[in-house]
Amino acid sequence: MIESHAHGSIVELRLDRPPANALTSEVLEAMADRVDDALAGGASALILSSTGRAFCAGLDLREVPTLDREGQNRLLRALNRCIGTLYGCPVPTVVAVNGHAIAGGFILPLCFDARLRADTRFLVGLTEVQVGVPYPVAAIEVAKAELAPDLCRRLVLFGDTCDVAELDGIFDSVVPEADLRGEALARAEQLSSLPAHTYAVVKQQTRATTLATIRQAVEDGDPLSSRWLSEETRERARQQLEANRK
Repeated sequence: MIESHAHGSIVELRLDRPPANALTSEVLEAMADRVDDALAGGASALILSSTGRAFCAGLDLREVPTLDREGQNRLLRALNRCIGTLYGCPVPTVVAVNGHAIAGGFILPLCFDARLRADTRFLVGLTEVQVGVPYPVAAIEVAKAELAPDLCRRLVLFGDTCDVAELDGIFDSVVPEADLRGEALARAEQLSSLPAHTYAVVKQQTRATTLATIRQAVEDGDPLSSRWLSEETRERARQQLEANRK
């Protein structure tokens, strides 16, 4: 589900939930736990990669329609905690995106300091509105912080997907797919050579407002907890799953 691999003091977390590395409460909780474990163990940098052809398809639409109120709130808490943990991680973080990154699967790369992608064609997008899923606090705050306002408006409100090559400035480097994880490790090694305390302070300074909002949602509960997923969500999730089978 979430594999952890040590490269000296650098820890690589790897999404491994075929076929599309979709996100569930368990996956998100495990990812946040692995980050906490890595930091407790003295990690100097973190990498996130994935197995398979897709990086991450976002929430598992097979699970979403089945969630009762308790399950929905658990998923909200897991999303806010995981995104907050990644975005606020004090050590350098690098993501290696090898394929489709949709909805929550596109929010994940936005949480990382350095973003690398494979030189292949794949889709990215924030499709939450298409499947009737309002944004948890952490997801929308990171989108607003990391995307240019006009791009954020179009991706969030319209919910379209696009070829990754159409998005300028989201990824720092485009590398051959076979070299992706090696390049991510090299970038993590480079960043981990920077003064660690100063790096952590500067990251906190640049993200303080966003992180404070996320922290409040984690501690006090997301405002969506009283009504997040609806019959509209269930119907749109069902339609999307049927479309994916065709």
